[in-house]
Amino acid sequence: MLAGGTQLTHGRTGPLPTRPHGAGRIMVVDDNADNRDLFCMVLEGAGYEVVGASDGAEALQIIKQAPPDLLLLDLMMPNLNGYQVTELMKGDPDLPFIPIIIVTAKHETQDKVKGLELGVDDYLIKPVNYPELLARVKSLLRLKQTQDALAAERNKLELLYEVSNYLNSSLDVDVILARTLEKTVEALDASTGSIMLLDDNLHVLRHLLSRRYMPAEEQVVVVDKVMNVGLGGWAAAHKLGAIVEDTDLDGRWVHFKDDTVRSGSAISVPMLNDDRVGGLITLVHPQKYHFRNEHLDLLVSIASQVMIAASNAQTHTTVLEEKKRTEAIVSNLAEALITTDLDMRVTDCNPAALVMMGGLRREHVVGQLVSAALPATAGLIKIIASVIAGGPRIIGVETTLVQAGNAPNLPLLVSCDAIHDATGGLVGCVAAMADITKLKEAEALRQEFVHMISHDLRSPISGIVGCLDLLSDPAIGAVNDLQKSFLDMALTSCHNLNSLIGDMLDVYKLEAGQMEMRLREIDLHQMAENAIQPMRAQAMERSLRIVNAVPEALMIKADPTRLARVFSNLITNALKFTDEGSITVEAHAEADEVEVKVIDTGIGIPAGEEQSIFDKFYQAQNRKLGKMTGTGLGLTFCKQVVEAHSGQIRAANNPQRGSTFSFTLPRHLH
Repeated sequence: MLAGGTQLTHGRTGPLPTRPHGAGRIMVVDDNADNRDLFCMVLEGAGYEVVGASDGAEALQIIKQAPPDLLLLDLMMPNLNGYQVTELMKGDPDLPFIPIIIVTAKHETQDKVKGLELGVDDYLIKPVNYPELLARVKSLLRLKQTQDALAAERNKLELLYEVSNYLNSSLDVDVILARTLEKTVEALDASTGSIMLLDDNLHVLRHLLSRRYMPAEEQVVVVDKVMNVGLGGWAAAHKLGAIVEDTDLDGRWVHFKDDTVRSGSAISVPMLNDDRVGGLITLVHPQKYHFRNEHLDLLVSIASQVMIAASNAQTHTTVLEEKKRTEAIVSNLAEALITTDLDMRVTDCNPAALVMMGGLRREHVVGQLVSAALPATAGLIKIIASVIAGGPRIIGVETTLVQAGNAPNLPLLVSCDAIHDATGGLVGCVAAMADITKLKEAEALRQEFVHMISHDLRSPISGIVGCLDLLSDPAIGAVNDLQKSFLDMALTSCHNLNSLIGDMLDVYKLEAGQMEMRLREIDLHQMAENAIQPMRAQAMERSLRIVNAVPEALMIKADPTRLARVFSNLITNALKFTDEGSITVEAHAEADEVEVKVIDTGIGIPAGEEQSIFDKFYQAQNRKLGKMTGTGLGLTFCKQVVEAHSGQIRAANNPQRGSTFSFTLPRHLH
C-alpha cells in the first residue's frame, strides 16, 4: 500500500537495487492510478522512498506535514492542476526548496513556458522514458542537496550572527548564560536545556538549569551527578560533543526520580577555550532521535561564541573589580598622586593631592597645567618635564611646595614614572608626592640625639675613665687586689660603653651618608694579622686556633680604619660562638674583586636568621648558652661599611659545622 492510499499490484523480479548516494523521498502526484503506480514502482526500484497523492489538494496537505525532496507532478488534474500546485508551493515561504518535474501529455511550447515561469524545474512528456526520468530525478536531487546545504549554511551563519549580537549586548555573565540558553533552545527546536561554566578542574562555577523548580540543594546533587556519570561529564572529560538518541538506552543519560522534564533525546557540547573546557551546553527534547549531526555542528559553533562572550564578560568583571580596588587604594593613599599628559596637564589625582592643592575640587584641577594646579613648585615641574621628555624614572627626590600666605613650605619627597599605552607609546606620567615634614622633624631629633651621645654622654664617661685611671695609679694610694679587680672591671665596662657609643655613631653616620670614606692602598694580609693579634691570647686560653690564610701582599683600595673594624668585628663574633676548633680568615682574589671569609667551627647560625643578623640591634640566639651576647650593632656596622665600599656581605652555615661570614670588595674604587 502506498502512502497515498494506492495499492501496488505490479510484481517485481530480482533484488531491489541498492539505494543510490543522494537518494531521497519523492512524491508522485497523478490522478491516474495506473500512471501513479508505475512511477512509484520505477522509483522504488531505483532505491528511492516514494509517497503518492491522487490530486493536488491531497499533495499539498502531505507536503505541509512532511515536505518531500522532489515532486513528480501531473499537469492535468481535477480541482487543482499542476500549474496551481506549483504556484501555491513556490508562493509558500515556509516550504523549503523542492524541485518539481511536470509530467504531462501536453507538449506545446506555451505550456512549457508557463510552467517554467511558475518555477517548474523540469518538463517530461508522456509517454516517459524511464531511464531519462531517473537521470533527471538524480540530477535534481543533487541540486536539492546543494540548495539545502547552502540554505542550512546561510541559516547557520544568520543564527550565529544573531547569537553573536545577542551575546555581545551584555557584559553580565549571568545575563549571557540566560540569553544563550533561551536562544539555543529556540534555534535547535529543543524543549529545554542547561548551561554551565567550569573551572580548570571541571568544577561548576555557574549554572543555569532547566530544573529551576528544584531547591538549591537538589540542584547541587543534580549537577554533581551529571558531571560525574552523566552526558555533560562525558562531554567535558572527552572534550567532544555527543548526541544521546534514546535516553532510555544510552547509559550517559541520568534519569532523576520525579523529574518533570521529559527527555527522549539529548545533546551536549563542551565550551572550549583553546584546549581548556570552560563550560557545557546541554539540550533536551521529549522525542527520541530528535537531534542530528547538523544540530551538533551548530551547537559547537554556538558554544564557541558563548565561551568567547563569557570570557570577555569575566575579563570585564575582573577589570572592573581591579579598577575599583585600585581606585580604593589610590584614594586612601597618604601620598598625593597626580597623572599628567604629555602637555603636563593634570589628567587625574587622588584626594591627598587635592588636599595638598589647598582643598580644590577634582573638576577644578583635571585639565589644568601642573604649574597652575601647584604654583611655585619649580622642582616638581622640572621632575615631571624630565620624565615626559623621555628621561629615566625618578625615585625619592626632595623638593619644596611653596605655600600661600605665611604658611610654612612643605618638604616633599617626589617619585615620578612614565605612563605608556598598550603599544608602548609614552602618553604621560604619574607623580607621587609625600609630605616629609614629620620625617624632617624626626631627622632633626635624631641629629640632636647623635649630638647628645657624642658630646653629652661621652664627656662624663671620659671623666669616669679618668677617675678610675687615677685610682689605679699607685701614686694616689695603694689598692689591694680585690679593689684592683673592681677598678679593672669598671674600666672595661667604660671601654665597652665607649665602644657601643662609637658603633651607634658610626652606624647613624653611615646611614645618613655623613661618614667620609678615606681610601688608600692597604695590604689585606697585614690587616687580618693586625685584627687577629690582640685576640690570640684569648683564643689560646680556650684552646682555639686562629689562622690567617690571607695571601701575602694582597692589595686593595679601601678605608683602612673602617675595614680594620670589619675584620675585628667578624673575628670577635666568631670567638663568641666557637668553643672548640678553629677560626680561619682567608681571601680569594679575582680580576675585579676580592672575597674575604671568616670561617669558624662554632655553633652556627640559627635557621632563618642568616640575613636578619645584619639588622640593627638584632642578636642571634646563642642556643648553647641560652643567652644573648653583643650589642647588636657590630654586624650592622660591617654591612654598612662593606656596602659603602660597593661590596656585599653574607652569612651562611657550613655543611659540617660552624658558619662562614664572607664579604666581597671591588679591587679598585674611584
